[in-house]
This record gives sequence, structure tokens and C-alpha cells, in this order.
Amino acid sequence: MRGVIMKRLFTVCIVLFSILFTGCRGIDKAAGELKKIEQALEESSKLEQDKEITETNDMGSESKSNLNMGSDSSNPDQSDKLTEKSTSTPLTVVTPSTINSETTTTPTTAPTTTPTTTPTTPATTPATTPTTTPTTTVATVEYWNQEKADKLANFMVTWGNEMNQKYFEYWQGNSVDLYGLMVPDDVMGDYRIWDIAYVGETIEIEWSDNGVNKPGEYALVAIYSDAETQPANLDKHVYLFTIKDGVPIVMITMQSEGIDNRLHFYETENYALRTGFAAIVND
Repeated sequence: MRGVIMKRLFTVCIVLFSILFTGCRGIDKAAGELKKIEQALEESSKLEQDKEITETNDMGSESKSNLNMGSDSSNPDQSDKLTEKSTSTPLTVVTPSTINSETTTTPTTAPTTTPTTTPTTPATTPATTPTTTPTTTVATVEYWNQEKADKLANFMVTWGNEMNQKYFEYWQGNSVDLYGLMVPDDVMGDYRIWDIAYVGETIEIEWSDNGVNKPGEYALVAIYSDAETQPANLDKHVYLFTIKDGVPIVMITMQSEGIDNRLHFYETENYALRTGFAAIVND
């Protein structure tokens, strides 16, 4: 009821407010609207009253029924209903999860692990081109050979004839007697008794088949002498045909006696012999 009164007061206020703004001309219209609102409020109020009465009656009947059930114990039907209601066992609802856990055994399958085989890429060794270190071959220049030796032999025959001399070739193991000194065995090799001097200096001299010796040393390629054929009243000659660092040199000695345990040589002054030997070496 209190709510209805409040609604009416609110409605009256609205009407008064409308009158103030609409003026006298809208009074009739506002009154009609007010009447409609009042009718709607009365109907609403009536409905609420009926609802409250109905709820009150239901509550009363329910209380009465409960009192009768508690006091009348001789009624077998009512007693059975009460007993059935009070002693009934609630149904146990078996959820799907319970059924599955008690009756169904789900086999546990261990996950199959597929071995992952990583393809092994064979290590590719880069093709390395073998580094060939160029072999530096020092070209050995040969200044002498057998062909040149034959040319020298022919030359010495011709030149000897021009000089009215006869020359023969000698080597170690085949020496010529020069006033009691055996050349070359007594002046070369490990068993020599004298050394060889050239222009007053002792020199290193060795036999060579190609005319090459150590730098600065003399390579001996041939020995010629007329000591065996020269008359006793004439000088005997021994020639050493040598090459030093590619330069041909013809040495001569006519030494007839010992001086300092060295056999002394010097370069020949014979132009034909010097140039003839040089031509053969440089050929």
C-alpha cells in the first residue's frame, strides 16, 4: 500500500509540473492523462493485493497440512507416506567418469618414439690441388766433353807439326817424366810430393770430364807434353789445359829443377795455342 501512495504522489507531481509548462489550455488533456494513470495504478494495486492474499492463503493451508500430518499418527496412509519420504535412499548417480574408472580398463600405451635419424652428410674434403714446388734446377753448363777432347787431340797434332814438335796426351796413372818428376802423379792427388803453382800461387786443381769445378777453382781437362820426344839439348814442355769458371786457360811449364817443392806454371804466350783451345771450349 505504501508503494501505491508513493506512485500517486509522484503522478500528482508530474501533473502539476505539466500544468506549469503547458498552461491552461492543456489542463483538460492533462486531466485525462491523469485519470488514465490513476486507473492503471488502481488496477496495478488491485493485482498486487490479490497476489498477497493468494500467497497468504497458500501459507496457511501448508501450515495446516503439516499440523495434521504430525498429529494424526493413526492414519496408516499418511504414516506410510511419511515413512517412505523419510527413509527413501537417494539414488546414486554414477557419472561416466566413475563407470569408466571402475569397469573400463583403458590400456596405457607407451608413446612410440620414432627414432629420428639425422642424415649424416659425409664430410666433403675440398679437392686440394697438390702444390708442386717447382724444382729449381741449376743448369749445369758443360764446357767439355769427349767430342771436344777429340778435337783437341787433332789440333795438337797439327799444331805440333807446325812447331816441329811431337805431343802426346797424359793423365793420372799415365805420367810423363819431366826431369825426374812424374807429371801428373807427383803433383796431383793424395800422394803428390809437390804442389802446382800458377803465377807464383799454389792453386786447387782437379780433373774434370765436363770442364766444371768449384767456383774459383781450376778444372783440368787435358795434359799434353813433348818431353819424351824432345832432344836432350832442347827444352821440354808440359801443357795443362784448364777451365776456370768457363774461361779456358792454357798453362805451360819447362821447369827443370826443384825450387820450393812446387811445379810452377804460367799462361802460354803462343797465340795459336790459346785461341785454338778457346775455340774448342766455346764451340
